[in-house]
Amino acid sequence: PNDDATPPSVVPSEFNCSARALATPITPADCALPIPSIVWLPPWAKTLPAPATCPTPAWPTLTRLCRRFRNVPRSCDAKPCPNLVRSSSVDPENSPPLAAALGATQIFPPATDFDEKRNEAEWSGNLILSWNINDDQNAYASYSRGYKAGGFNLDRAAAFVNPTFTFDPEFIDNYELGLKSRFWGGRSQLNIAVFYQDVQDFQTTLFDGIRFNLANAGDIDIYGVEVESQTQLSENLHWSLAFTYLDATYASYTDAPCPIFIPSPSCDLTGARTSDTPKWTGTTNFTWDKTITNNLALFVRGEIYYRGGRFTAGDNDPNTLIGSTTLINASIGIHNIDQTWDVRIWGRNLTDEEYPQIMFDTVLQSGSYSGYPNDPKTYGITARFWF
Repeated sequence: PNDDATPPSVVPSEFNCSARALATPITPADCALPIPSIVWLPPWAKTLPAPATCPTPAWPTLTRLCRRFRNVPRSCDAKPCPNLVRSSSVDPENSPPLAAALGATQIFPPATDFDEKRNEAEWSGNLILSWNINDDQNAYASYSRGYKAGGFNLDRAAAFVNPTFTFDPEFIDNYELGLKSRFWGGRSQLNIAVFYQDVQDFQTTLFDGIRFNLANAGDIDIYGVEVESQTQLSENLHWSLAFTYLDATYASYTDAPCPIFIPSPSCDLTGARTSDTPKWTGTTNFTWDKTITNNLALFVRGEIYYRGGRFTAGDNDPNTLIGSTTLINASIGIHNIDQTWDVRIWGRNLTDEEYPQIMFDTVLQSGSYSGYPNDPKTYGITARFWF
């Protein structure tokens, strides 16, 4: 029948929903037929009035479905709609074979009922030993333990690939040795630190080819060196420099997602680099600040931010490995002498460099990739006040 056919049956009047239902009423005999025998219904026939004799598995009781009919007011949502079947979704376990086959094509099938609790109690904190070598140098050693609670994946898409709904807590043990020094009569400061981080059950968002899923990505070993420098070059000119070297690898990750060209449900990334962690990262900036009146100062700032090559996907697909990126930012503005407010005009990514921040396999399009690009060249004005 066509969409304009006059249906001989409608939703029962007690639902107060003025809408059309079936073009042809179903009978108890239809309960034994496969779902595809009724999928030819016109677009407005989203729900079906079920005969009283239909088996419960074939005709589940659903609520708040009145609005699935065309032109039904939202007020119907508050009305219960028992004995209606949803023809747009099927349950493979309780439907005939052909219906189950159709259900298998659903990207996000309905998740099962969920009723669980978590109760976690963990220690976190730090211990620091410090030695003042002299008035301008300080050495230290530190240990810290961090903790991120586990939780639940309540998104039905994530639950489809993680039927337990849960992910475990993440722990990190950090060991650090450092030296802080001042030079040039206190006008220059240099901080150097070496560290090791042991991450257990690293929590991350993984893409499995269809959906993102918050899960634990094994254990990670991170060795690094960090250098920071601040120097007042003149009365008005300040220079800062910072760079970090990181060697971050998976100590254990045997059930990692696979690149699109590897036909396997999981891969072993033990010993591989972690994603989005370049070995080298650095930034430097110059700030010129000059008093122009008794209460106002003018400042100009330029910044260069560098990140080395890194993987932009959690499966370390070589096609998602990008080269180094360099961003140039700048700003100019005024502030009062007490520095309780400032107004600035700024520009970011002035060279308009383009690169993907995150990449993943395109859904249902084997061999192609999708991603989220970085911010383009951007300009703006910002006013800030401190109280």
